[in-house]
Amino acid sequence: MGRLLPVLAAAGLLAGCGSAPPEVTFAAGGASVVARPTQYCDIALTDCSADAAAPVELAVPPGTPLQVTVPDAVAQTPWQVVFSFRDAAGVQDDQRSPVFGAAERSIWTLELPDPAPAC
Repeated sequence: MGRLLPVLAAAGLLAGCGSAPPEVTFAAGGASVVARPTQYCDIALTDCSADAAAPVELAVPPGTPLQVTVPDAVAQTPWQVVFSFRDAAGVQDDQRSPVFGAAERSIWTLELPDPAPAC
């Protein structure tokens, strides 16, 4: 069995209403975590708040997809996922999902690259 790749996941969300930030679910390999958005903005991007404590960590087995699920209120607005993972050499790689349009989707699946086999 391969080693687990820790994934630091957070959602950057845009919202149409001035409500409290929603929670996003990250799930992989039978485990899941819930996170608040790291950045949450109104639809005009004029009022944004950041939450440095929002990122969560989830160990994802190599080759296992990571599913990100946002509530309907988020799916009705543009949203994006910011994530980091460590490659086989232990180097952190920071990436982002595409920006999903309003009412485009509520679930996104991230396929992390398989780490190189250990020698």
